[in-house]
Amino acid sequence: MMKALIVDDEPHIVKVLGTHLTRAGYEVKSATSGDEALDIIKKYTPDITTMDCDLGGRLNGPGTVREMRAQGQTYPVVFITGDPANEDKFNKTS
Repeated sequence: MMKALIVDDEPHIVKVLGTHLTRAGYEVKSATSGDEALDIIKKYTPDITTMDCDLGGRLNGPGTVREMRAQGQTYPVVFITGDPANEDKFNKTS
Protein backbone atom coordinates (compact mmCIF):
# COMPACT_ATOMS: atom_id res chain seq x y z
CA MET A 1 0.00 0.00 0.00
CA MET A 2 1.25 3.47 -0.88
CA LYS A 3 1.77 5.90 1.99
CA ALA A 4 0.93 9.61 2.16
CA LEU A 5 1.70 12.29 4.73
CA ILE A 6 -0.54 15.36 4.91
CA VAL A 7 1.05 18.37 6.63
CA ASP A 8 -1.48 21.12 7.23
CA ASP A 9 -2.64 23.12 10.24
CA GLU A 10 -6.24 23.38 9.00
CA PRO A 11 -8.29 20.33 10.05
CA HIS A 12 -10.80 20.61 7.20
CA ILE A 13 -7.98 20.48 4.64
CA VAL A 14 -6.51 17.40 6.34
CA LYS A 15 -9.93 15.74 6.30
CA VAL A 16 -10.62 16.45 2.62
CA LEU A 17 -7.17 15.40 1.43
CA GLY A 18 -7.18 12.38 3.72
CA THR A 19 -10.53 11.22 2.36
CA HIS A 20 -9.40 11.51 -1.25
CA LEU A 21 -6.03 9.86 -0.68
CA THR A 22 -7.60 7.02 1.32
CA ARG A 23 -10.10 6.41 -1.49
CA ALA A 24 -7.17 6.33 -3.91
CA GLY A 25 -5.65 3.50 -1.87
CA TYR A 26 -3.12 5.38 0.28
CA GLU A 27 -2.39 4.78 3.94
CA VAL A 28 -2.57 8.31 5.34
CA LYS A 29 -0.90 10.00 8.31
CA SER A 30 -1.11 13.69 9.12
CA ALA A 31 0.82 16.38 10.97
CA THR A 32 -0.24 19.88 11.96
CA SER A 33 3.26 21.41 12.08
CA GLY A 34 6.64 21.07 10.46
CA ASP A 35 8.16 19.74 13.66
CA GLU A 36 5.45 17.09 13.96
CA ALA A 37 6.02 16.07 10.33
CA LEU A 38 9.76 15.70 10.96
CA ASP A 39 9.00 13.46 13.96
CA ILE A 40 6.60 11.32 11.90
CA ILE A 41 9.06 10.72 9.06
CA LYS A 42 11.57 9.26 11.50
CA LYS A 43 9.31 6.17 11.66
CA TYR A 44 7.07 6.52 8.59
CA THR A 45 8.39 6.95 5.07
CA PRO A 46 5.63 8.28 2.81
CA ASP A 47 5.60 7.85 -0.95
CA ILE A 48 4.23 11.39 -1.23
CA THR A 49 3.63 14.36 1.05
CA THR A 50 1.22 17.26 0.73
CA MET A 51 2.57 20.35 2.49
CA ASP A 52 0.81 23.56 3.47
CA CYS A 53 3.06 26.44 2.49
CA ASP A 54 1.93 28.61 5.42
CA LEU A 55 2.32 26.31 8.40
CA GLY A 56 2.38 28.07 11.74
CA GLY A 57 5.11 27.39 14.24
CA ARG A 58 8.88 27.22 13.97
CA LEU A 59 8.94 25.91 10.39
CA ASN A 60 6.78 26.92 7.44
CA GLY A 61 6.18 24.48 4.58
CA PRO A 62 9.31 25.25 2.55
CA GLY A 63 11.42 25.25 5.72
CA THR A 64 10.06 21.83 6.64
CA VAL A 65 10.93 20.48 3.19
CA ARG A 66 14.47 21.85 3.46
CA GLU A 67 14.84 19.98 6.77
CA MET A 68 13.40 16.81 5.21
CA ARG A 69 15.85 17.02 2.32
CA ALA A 70 18.74 17.64 4.74
CA GLN A 71 17.75 14.37 6.44
CA GLY A 72 17.93 12.53 3.11
CA GLN A 73 14.19 12.32 2.39
CA THR A 74 13.70 12.45 -1.38
CA TYR A 75 10.06 11.56 -2.00
CA PRO A 76 7.78 14.02 -3.84
CA VAL A 77 6.16 16.93 -2.00
CA VAL A 78 3.08 18.73 -3.30
CA PHE A 79 2.75 22.24 -1.88
CA ILE A 80 -0.74 23.52 -1.12
CA THR A 81 -1.59 27.14 -0.42
CA GLY A 82 -4.56 29.43 -0.51
CA ASP A 83 -2.35 32.48 -1.02
CA PRO A 84 -1.02 33.13 -4.53
CA ALA A 85 1.63 35.44 -3.03
CA ASN A 86 3.49 32.31 -1.86
CA GLU A 87 5.12 31.72 -5.24
CA ASP A 88 8.45 33.09 -3.95
CA LYS A 89 8.45 30.50 -1.13
CA PHE A 90 8.15 27.71 -3.70
CA ASN A 91 11.04 29.02 -5.76
CA LYS A 92 13.33 29.24 -2.71
CA THR A 93 12.69 25.61 -1.72
CA SER A 94 14.31 23.88 -4.69
